[in-house]
Amino acid sequence: MKGRDLLSQSTKTGWTCTSCGKNVPAVYSFCPSCGTKRSDVAVWTCSNCGKPILNDEYEYCIYCGTKRSVKEKLITPMRAETSPKLPQVVTAKPSKPEPSVTSHLCPSGYKLISKIGSGGFSDVFKAEDSAGRVVALKFPKIGVSTTISTDSFRKFLKEAEVWSKLKHKNIVKVYDYGTKPIPWLALEFMEGDSLDDKVKKGPLEVREALKIAVEIADAICFAHRYGVIHQDIKPKNVLFDNQGNPKITDWGLAKVLLEESTIAEFFEGTIICAAPEQLDPERFGPIDWRCDIYGFGVMLYWMFTGKPPFYAESVHECIEKIMFEEPKPPSEINKGLPKEIDNVLLKLLAKNKENRYEDMILVKKDLEKMLAKL
Repeated sequence: MKGRDLLSQSTKTGWTCTSCGKNVPAVYSFCPSCGTKRSDVAVWTCSNCGKPILNDEYEYCIYCGTKRSVKEKLITPMRAETSPKLPQVVTAKPSKPEPSVTSHLCPSGYKLISKIGSGGFSDVFKAEDSAGRVVALKFPKIGVSTTISTDSFRKFLKEAEVWSKLKHKNIVKVYDYGTKPIPWLALEFMEGDSLDDKVKKGPLEVREALKIAVEIADAICFAHRYGVIHQDIKPKNVLFDNQGNPKITDWGLAKVLLEESTIAEFFEGTIICAAPEQLDPERFGPIDWRCDIYGFGVMLYWMFTGKPPFYAESVHECIEKIMFEEPKPPSEINKGLPKEIDNVLLKLLAKNKENRYEDMILVKKDLEKMLAKL
């Protein structure tokens, strides 16, 4: 994630799908062509609940909180399985923390207050640190069949360190992070809604959408100047503080967590915003900073029209649309949009990354020009 060269290297090695025979980039734990899950990941089994844990360094079972015995025996790799249909998105209401989380998984110095969010990859809790500051404490997903592997465990630290150094008014702050007893992040607590909450209600007013877009574009541009690529720009990853300022969260975590996700988890919000090269780098070229430019285009399209440019009930149909279908001009969906918005969005969403904007600063300038005319 730290620069184009490092990112491009991740696509040079891969694995072969046992179902369709296609070569798959190493960053995926599923085949984007047929949905088959990679089957060569070793796990240890909890002696109490019998569930698999995909990390040899975990000291506790994240399902029941049982401390690992001297050395649990590694079980055989999990059987490959094809992806289910699009899962329902569950919006978690604040609740008391689960006992296992409170007792065994909460890092030292923090007190969990309530669970405030749950997504395909992680659970988020409102918490208080030793100084009494309210934070958002984020853990890898608890209670699902996958956790991050030992290799990703190390990458997590690297990505968290980079994110913590991104100081920008439109980027969620990282206060602290660690890996014991499992990886965790202590983040700036955002009291407002997410952009996802806003777009679910329909298209945003043009001026409001442009104002949000300019600020987010500035944050992405700032990160790119330091060689940092997000890889998962989407409405759920834009949060608002109590003054209505938008901030991007989950920097770098996509690359780490997508390695351990099932295709169904990936599809929940993420694949809809994925650039063609993220789905098939052999066809569209290696992943670089322009995947963020594409993801930003999807998010902007969503704000202006109330819907993503590509969507389907089937995972594979959605992938096909993203890679081969042209998006409908947004002004044909939202008749009140200025025609010039079509040109900007269609350039952002170009299949070939060479045809997109070269840099987010150019995107920001075009958006500012449109905003000035309103």
